Amino acid sequence: MVPLLNITPNAKFLSILVDCLQLLAFQHTESKVAILHSGGIQILVSLLQQFDYPKLLLNTTRLLKVLSCCSQVKSTMISLNAIQVLTHHLGSNSYDIVSNSLTAIRNMSDAATRLHGLDPLVQSLLNFLASSKDVALMILSAGILSNITCNNEYNKKTAVSLNAVPILLTTIQNMIQHPKLVEPCLCALKHITNKHQDMLLAQEQMRSVNGLAVISDLMSMIPRNMMVMKTLLGLIRNFCSNQLNSAHMRQFSIIEKLMQVLYETYTQIQMHGMISLDDTKLTDIIDACSAALIILAKEPTNQLLMKKLDCISFFVQMFYSPVSNIRKAAAILLAELSSSSECALDIEQQPGLLQFVQENFYNQYGNIKTIAELSANGTPNASSTLILQHVSTMMQRLQEHNAQRHMMHQQHQMSQYQYQPMPTSQSNQSLVQPVIQQQQQQQQQPTQQM
Repeated sequence: MVPLLNITPNAKFLSILVDCLQLLAFQHTESKVAILHSGGIQILVSLLQQFDYPKLLLNTTRLLKVLSCCSQVKSTMISLNAIQVLTHHLGSNSYDIVSNSLTAIRNMSDAATRLHGLDPLVQSLLNFLASSKDVALMILSAGILSNITCNNEYNKKTAVSLNAVPILLTTIQNMIQHPKLVEPCLCALKHITNKHQDMLLAQEQMRSVNGLAVISDLMSMIPRNMMVMKTLLGLIRNFCSNQLNSAHMRQFSIIEKLMQVLYETYTQIQMHGMISLDDTKLTDIIDACSAALIILAKEPTNQLLMKKLDCISFFVQMFYSPVSNIRKAAAILLAELSSSSECALDIEQQPGLLQFVQENFYNQYGNIKTIAELSANGTPNASSTLILQHVSTMMQRLQEHNAQRHMMHQQHQMSQYQYQPMPTSQSNQSLVQPVIQQQQQQQQQPTQQM
């Protein structure tokens, strides 16, 4: 059937052939591969460029949508510029042609992260998000935008230049009850605010259109969708890495809300074990929350805020967890906070913490274990090694702050015994007076000789 597509220029006959191929290929991998090996992909892409017969375009886009589900076929479709050709049909007046084209592009987009020159596609996707009222088309558009901006600096910069930030934020605000749309929009924002030359500009655009307020509102939503939350936490982490955002994040209580999400997720794990919600592992939420807090904990102002919020006692609870990822996150957080003298004192005063560290991380000689000693005890994995490194850092900083406090205490005591002149007693005056009289007589003698 595939060779017949090259025989006739009759659009109606071609439409019937393509429709038959679509019926054969639907949910049948062998037929899809047969079309590929027969050279059918190149012919189908050519049909979209050569004809404007609506029925043929509809059937061809439907067949390409079906073929794009096959991992063996999609790479060939991409190499034959199927994405660019389908982009041209996103302006069609036919809803079905647009829907088929978007679905095919979405199916290919996860394998097209290295493609450049997709400016018309990015513009079309943003137009759908800005003006369409059809949630299905908007979900497809956001999904494609998320995929093609992943690890692709050119597409990220293109999206920023085409005002993707305000469009995505507006979409999130207007469609906040549709997590399947909110999640890819957040994912696209996460991509375009990180790892490219214009990322600071993208973050500035988010601040200028009150994007941090939107983030704060999303974190407060109950019930939480964990897939949305995981992506949101990745976006927050981007903002944590830029000190220009610190004051704004405190303004919108981002640290408090991160702690709330962390506490609730940790409590769920304690109560129900290692479960998944909304196809998201709860440990992934712990990791994402902790990653953002670790960056924030490097700043002195945030350290004092975390101390005020009593975060340290909660991090110590996490440190006791048998779950390796949770213990690792707690160790890193405590190590970061221990750089502050106020936080270090609070850590040192936590009941049972130092004893727990000595029992689990110190050797028989009273020294903190080395990686070799840790391996000898049967735990030679990367996570436990990282925990040991940060516990070592924490203990070293605690000792340094303790020594500094001791030195200051000694200096304060020394200042209490500064030298003060002793008052002259009567007995001392009786010893000093003859000396003074003798000095006066010696000064008068030369005058008498003259």
